[in-house]
Amino acid sequence: MGDMDISGEKREQIIRAAMKNFSKNGYRKTVMDEIVADAGVSKGLVFCYFGSKKALYPPASFLGRF
Repeated sequence: MGDMDISGEKREQIIRAAMKNFSKNGYRKTVMDEIVADAGVSKGLVFCYFGSKKALYPPASFLGRF
């Protein structure tokens, strides 16, 4: 497994955790600490991939359509 595979897996974990929390709490009540805990990654990694909660919201919304 290459580095890109690991990065892709981590990114997907984060998106799935975000989708779970946005669905349960709504966008405004979801906090990054909940996403981080559910994804099992560091907060720094989430911000490295996405930069903000706002940037994370569209990918999680899109994933939920399938």
